[in-house]
Amino acid sequence: FHSGTCHYFACLAIISESTTFFLNNIMATKLFLGEHTKSQKLFVAINGVLLWLSYLACRLLLFPYWFYLWFSDALTYDISFISLFQQITYPATVGLIFFLSLFWFYLITRGLLR
Repeated sequence: FHSGTCHYFACLAIISESTTFFLNNIMATKLFLGEHTKSQKLFVAINGVLLWLSYLACRLLLFPYWFYLWFSDALTYDISFISLFQQITYPATVGLIFFLSLFWFYLITRGLLR
């Protein structure tokens, strides 16, 4: 909160987008190449495992940590310099993304177990 613009919290939340790399590898392989050869199937499988691991670290563990930092800073420092709108929408947005990530993690886990 020290800068008054919450850049740290935005950068922390955007780490979740690092999971997109593995998802894009899987989707592009299936869309453009199919899964016809053993090497393509192996590539998709490896990226599936990496997607699952990155989701665990960069979403399911990151967002609760984000909330911990946000609310511990809010209780420790005076946050009146950011608007009430920001005080409500920042945690609400991260919360929405967290619950969507829980659903997507379920789908990823189900797909990985196939």
